[in-house]
Amino acid sequence: MKEVKTPTSRSYKEYLISSLKNSEHAASYIAVMLELDEEGYDSELLRSALKDVMSARVLSDNLLYKS
Repeated sequence: MKEVKTPTSRSYKEYLISSLKNSEHAASYIAVMLELDEEGYDSELLRSALKDVMSARVLSDNLLYKS
């Protein structure tokens, strides 16, 4: 298992969005949220995760088009 370092200078949300620009990270994040949804956790978690991934993709796409 990889060691995960928590950033100290940015907010968690900024870090999360930044990490979700990576397709593999985004897929893993959604997979975990789907498992939690199946186990009966609040469905809002899945909605929030999808919004986070979409935000990351939009930011990533915007950066590509500005270049």
